Amino acid sequence: MDKKRTAGAMAGAALAAAVVGEMLRRNGYSVNVRLQRPVRADARAIIDLVGRVEREVELIPAVREVTILAESPEAVRYRVQGTSPLGAWWAEYHKWWDYGAGSVGWASDKGSFGLRQRGQLNLEPIPGGTEMVLTTEYTSVWPVVGPAIAAAGKTLLVEPNFRAWLDNIALVLEAETDSPQARAAS
Repeated sequence: MDKKRTAGAMAGAALAAAVVGEMLRRNGYSVNVRLQRPVRADARAIIDLVGRVEREVELIPAVREVTILAESPEAVRYRVQGTSPLGAWWAEYHKWWDYGAGSVGWASDKGSFGLRQRGQLNLEPIPGGTEMVLTTEYTSVWPVVGPAIAAAGKTLLVEPNFRAWLDNIALVLEAETDSPQARAAS
């Protein structure tokens, strides 16, 4: 009798979790991240670096490979493959930039774990450089488990990798600014 009650309780809990997960997914459940980082560089240099998506292998710890699918002077479509505590992953992105507005945007339309992402990097002038303001939103199209995957992805993958991306952009650009060649040219 106890086994039947335990099995019934487990089935009830699983059903409740499935219903709540599906309700969250249908109601647009998403995970949002907002990060800021100053850098001693101008917006043009940041956009030039970020627009070279093949460098994401150097700038983002979880990225292992980048394949460019199509590109133009103001946009690129590309496929990224990487690793995370959740396992190997991939995503296809469209990234675009606007030098006049000082911004870079991106969106994924395909990827592992049913995850979809869109984001924006706004570049705001500050004394001595630029404030990078990153906002991004992740959702999952998978029913039931999608919200849990998105929430786990925020802590294990999204936030740490975007923080590292901003830090590495700053390191690369500040190293170029501080190099003897850059000092001699100024």
